[in-house]
Amino acid sequence: MILTLADLAAYIGSIFISLVMTVIYPVIVFLQAIQSIANSILIPFELLINLFILVYNLAVSIVGQTFATVLPSTYTLLLMSALSVKIGLVIYHYLKDVEILGCKI
Repeated sequence: MILTLADLAAYIGSIFISLVMTVIYPVIVFLQAIQSIANSILIPFELLINLFILVYNLAVSIVGQTFATVLPSTYTLLLMSALSVKIGLVIYHYLKDVEILGCKI
């Protein structure tokens, strides 16, 4: 078997790669362990946030479908106007005694 210069370079290159991987492999394993720990900590929070988003989307779709199909638009407008008047009165009740620079609201 005759070794050419290309075979010798490939053999030396494979030895060099093996030595480099021997040094780097523990670092790779350590980083993978840290990544696994971080994933096990963060995944429950991600699932909880996704649950909140799902509940919000479901509530919005139920309310939207109720106003779009069950209640006629006239009743919807009356309901919204009554709610806005009530909310305005509640806000006024809390802010009527507030003074800003000597002027009452």
